[in-house]
Amino acid sequence: PYIPGSSIKGALRTALLGAGQNEIQKKKSVEWIRQGKKGASGRKKAYKNANEQIEIEFFHRLDRSTPRKNAVNDIMSMIRVSDSSTVNKDRLMIAQKIDKNVDQEYNSLPINKECIMPETSFECILTIDKKYFPYTIDEVMNYVRTFYKNYQNNFVDAFEVPDKDDKNTKFYLGGGPGFASKTIPYQIMKIDESAEIVQDVFRKTLSHKMFKEHKHDRDDRDYQTSPHMMKFAKYKQKYYEMGLCKLELIE
Repeated sequence: PYIPGSSIKGALRTALLGAGQNEIQKKKSVEWIRQGKKGASGRKKAYKNANEQIEIEFFHRLDRSTPRKNAVNDIMSMIRVSDSSTVNKDRLMIAQKIDKNVDQEYNSLPINKECIMPETSFECILTIDKKYFPYTIDEVMNYVRTFYKNYQNNFVDAFEVPDKDDKNTKFYLGGGPGFASKTIPYQIMKIDESAEIVQDVFRKTLSHKMFKEHKHDRDDRDYQTSPHMMKFAKYKQKYYEMGLCKLELIE
């Protein structure tokens, strides 16, 4: 078992996009997201154009080809992240999926996931072309910290999961943490508007039946956050947030 470098690079990319935008870029991004809310109601199409515009505006700055949307213009092409060192198989576990709601109740579900145990370490190699990449590694780490802080303040606090450890750089990996940890509305918009946008994403990308079954229609009215669940796993009688990792840089 190992962690794909693309997963780590994707987490860095999301952190940069969410926490690294200047005020002009952020204003454009918010407007594009609002337009996405007004757009098509078809599944998986409503916000596609907004996402593409936001990423092109922020990442496509290398001016190596036309049109600008060509991937060779993406500043992230100047970063390489290797696959991780292998993880010992005895560090794998099966964890039951547990949701925590805004009423602070843990709900165990009849779903099990293969996971890596808490306190498992792995290493990968990060290489940056300093000539073309516009940020130092310290700036990248600061954006990762800012993204996590915004996520904590604007989303996690609704579930009363206090994190008093502000010394470590943290981010999320894997498919378990949930939508809000991998997207930017809670990073660049006001909390109430972010919740409304995320609810609308679920409305437009889930079937009507699933939208109602998962009670997303109550997100704005009853829960004031969307999604209204956080994802946890239990290990040795302790609850852990799914996918939460600490990032340490060794030069």
